[in-house]
Amino acid sequence: MSYQTETLKKWQEWLLKIQQELEELLLSRRMFNRYIEIVVGNPKIHEPSDFHDWTKTNYVSYAASTIRRQLDFDDKDVISIGRLLEQIKKSPNLLTKDWNRNHYPVRGPNIADANFKEFAGSGDHIDPKIIEEDINKLLKLGENIEKFATRRIAHSSKKPIRKVTMTDLNIFIDELDRILSKYILLFTGSQFDSSEPILQYDWDSIFKEKWIL
Repeated sequence: MSYQTETLKKWQEWLLKIQQELEELLLSRRMFNRYIEIVVGNPKIHEPSDFHDWTKTNYVSYAASTIRRQLDFDDKDVISIGRLLEQIKKSPNLLTKDWNRNHYPVRGPNIADANFKEFAGSGDHIDPKIIEEDINKLLKLGENIEKFATRRIAHSSKKPIRKVTMTDLNIFIDELDRILSKYILLFTGSQFDSSEPILQYDWDSIFKEKWIL
């Protein structure tokens, strides 16, 4: 197996792992938002708010920790979007237009080349500037989230840190979803708008039953 084939295979495996983690995060966000919807719609359960506060704290902690993990650029044992993009940026010549065509056996090379040009640039391999832009977007949007997760969740730091808002989390998650979808297209030829899974059942049906008998 050539170095190019081996490395591209590794990157594909990393993408799958990152997508699985993003799917869990997107599903958690949907469930949390639905929970808030239910609470807001029923004034009788607004107080006491202890359980609602606990639920929110748990979701924020989980989401921030997941984002912190995805922004890890240094730990060699970590599979993250940060490390993946850095590796692609350092070896952009491995992700070529010709290789990308292999993922379009039915739609053909014209569609493959059009998608490649739109998302990877007009050259024969992906433009590292595009990767750098994606890295910088994630770093900028996740800067405070990463600090919050490090100083307030993973550790108990004395350094001041701005609280993370739901808007902060949502903007980052949406951008990560968009960027990941782009690289999944480039590496597999599969195109979709989001990695968010669609549940085939009504998970919130538990809230339609009386809990304490």
